[in-house]
Amino acid sequence: MHAREACAHDVLRGVVQQQCAAEARRNPRVGVIDMRLTTSELVGVQLAGCARLREDGVRLVRLLRDEQLSVPTGQTVLRKDDVVRAVGPRPALARLLKCAGRSSRIDLAR
Repeated sequence: MHAREACAHDVLRGVVQQQCAAEARRNPRVGVIDMRLTTSELVGVQLAGCARLREDGVRLVRLLRDEQLSVPTGQTVLRKDDVVRAVGPRPALARLLKCAGRSSRIDLAR
């Protein structure tokens, strides 16, 4: 990664962290989880076509794949063992965790 890209990545990371923290303060029912995708529920799915996440109000705001941290887009296709940070209503996050993966020890806030 070039210096300019690294700087932009750091700025974007800070913005996402601030937005997540602000939303959690405004609405304590909103949660954040870092999870590893281990089942086929989301594997191979392009985010733009994932109605379930959209309907549940869940947003994937970080993606760790092959030791590269990025912000997923609508064109992102999820893979097994991706680690994602999800933000949304706590009940929806619990359902997502139950059907698509397991909690991750990796903290994507950094």
